[in-house]
Amino acid sequence: MCPNPVTNWNLYISSTAIKQNLVAIFDILGKQVVKATTVNNTVNVTNLKGGVYIVKITEDGKTDSRN
Repeated sequence: MCPNPVTNWNLYISSTAIKQNLVAIFDILGKQVVKATTVNNTVNVTNLKGGVYIVKITEDGKTDSRN
């Protein structure tokens, strides 16, 4: 996900789904650092330091990962 999709400590996820998406964020060592559901297609990432992360998004039973 480049360029950086974070603005004002919120990760914005483009989606046409009406339902909330499940989001898991992992550091480069594979440790899960965030587990949340989207609110208005955003996830608050205030507690994350700058760096490279892997984002796993589950929507309508389908899962995709981005880094």
